[in-house]
Amino acid sequence: MVRLLLEHGADPNAAYHSLSSLSPEWHATWQEEVEHTYPSNVGFGFACGRVVQLVMQLGHRDVVDALLEGGADIGPPHPEWPVSGHFCPLVPRSMYLKVAAGLEEAARTRGG
Repeated sequence: MVRLLLEHGADPNAAYHSLSSLSPEWHATWQEEVEHTYPSNVGFGFACGRVVQLVMQLGHRDVVDALLEGGADIGPPHPEWPVSGHFCPLVPRSMYLKVAAGLEEAARTRGG
């Protein structure tokens, strides 16, 4: 699906905000995935960021590879969303470093 979207012009560097404010059933699913993947960081992660960071955090290497093939940047600046009252929560350093290292490894192994 990701490759199809990219082939039709989707932005591989798309940003998102306020993942934690999803409807309860979506938030629960995302939270369960984070807890399963990172049990020591329950409740933390990229609540705002770039799609490539989120899928790396969740361990979906196939999606990371598709985004990289589509031109995703592994070191994107943190997105800004000029909405009154919105702030992007900080990502714990350990999580950020793990995701950044994973993205660097993914880019290196695919020759990028």
